[in-house]
Order: sequence, then structure tokens, then C-alpha cells
Amino acid sequence: EEGDIDLLLNEIDTTGNGEIDFTEFVDWVTNRNARKTVGEDGWIQDFNFDQDVRPLFDVFDKDKDGIISKDEFEECCQILGNSLHLNPATGRDYLVHDWSCPGMDKEQVDFGEFAKWQKEIFRRSGLPNCRLPKF
Repeated sequence: EEGDIDLLLNEIDTTGNGEIDFTEFVDWVTNRNARKTVGEDGWIQDFNFDQDVRPLFDVFDKDKDGIISKDEFEECCQILGNSLHLNPATGRDYLVHDWSCPGMDKEQVDFGEFAKWQKEIFRRSGLPNCRLPKF
């Protein structure tokens, strides 16, 4: 639909010149706040980073109180570390264990803080949205 195309163009075309250059396109496909992204098949699809990262938060939130305590985080990282020791990572697999990321300097974090932290980690990875891991 033409209206949908116009909305998408307005989201991607940050210079407002009516064209999408390479930098704008790359910024869009790696923007964790985007509402739409390019799928693996090349088609435009809905994107919701917070919804996609929620299952990961739930793994860390062992007591299901909506908060990840530092103890819960460290316990999960220990389990993941042991698993990686038994099954070493290959290729582009990696584990980030950095509780001291900006905003993570507390004894506990809520989902919003966790999602913000994960957005920053994945932003630095340079992965397009369609290549983010599914949790």
C-alpha cells in the first residue's frame, strides 16, 4: 500500500531528501527501536525488539518477580559459562557477561533496563535485526 510505503520511507529517510542512501538503510536494519525491518527473505516484516528479548529476560528472572537480581544474573552466567566450557562456542557465538554496563550498576534491574542494555549490546554487534538470535 502506498501509505505504508510513505510511512516506511519517513522512518528510514533520516535526511528527509526523499531517498534512502546506504547509511540510512544500514542504520534502519540495525535500529533496535524500528517498528519494521527486512526479514531473512528480503520482505518487510514487523519488528519488536522488546517482545523478542522478553524470553531471555524471563530466563534470568528465576523467581519471576519482574526483576533480575545480581544473584540471579550471576547464577545464569555461571550456568551459561559451564555450558560453554563443555560445548565451546563456534564462529560468531558469544556470551556477554558485563553486569557493569551503563544502567546495570545496581543490585537489580527491571525489564526496561534489561532491554536497553541488550539493545546496546546488539547495536555494537552490527547485526541486522533479522539476524538477531531468537530466544
